Amino acid sequence: MAMAAPRAALSLYVHWPFCSFLCRFCAFSKAREPAGGVDHERITAALLRELQWQLAPHGDKQLQSIYFGGGTPSLAEPRNIERIIAAADALVPLARGAEITLESNPTSAEVAKMRAFKLAGVTRYSIGVQTLSDRALRDMGRLHTGAEGLAAVDRARALFPGRVTLDMMFGFAGQTAE
Repeated sequence: MAMAAPRAALSLYVHWPFCSFLCRFCAFSKAREPAGGVDHERITAALLRELQWQLAPHGDKQLQSIYFGGGTPSLAEPRNIERIIAAADALVPLARGAEITLESNPTSAEVAKMRAFKLAGVTRYSIGVQTLSDRALRDMGRLHTGAEGLAAVDRARALFPGRVTLDMMFGFAGQTAE
């Protein structure tokens, strides 16, 4: 009996387009959360339709990773992240041990929400620390301090041991090699 050929690997990026604030350095497609709040059901329905359109032709492949970026996807509701993961898996099966990453700002890295994202299927947590320099953070328009960034990393490490990444930046205005 012949063994089935392994499925080709596929990765998926899901863009959450909303932020609670707009950083000066960011060039990604995003919008500030509306004053009345995000219509989570509407944006999730739109993302699910897009998944169907994008993934349906690739059912013969296998998802190795899903990356929730943005914007600030940690502002999404964990149950909707779970719905998106399940829909992607139904269209293109998730590989055993697939990595599912969700980006967060230090200011939205609360333990209860991180725990809910983990229960929803997130396996890696990525925190946009950017720099540990408080002056540079202020100049960038960030709302956290270096210490708050490190505290968010510690909280994430407790829930996602060995599976936390940090976004760090260099080469921004006024920065020197020292």
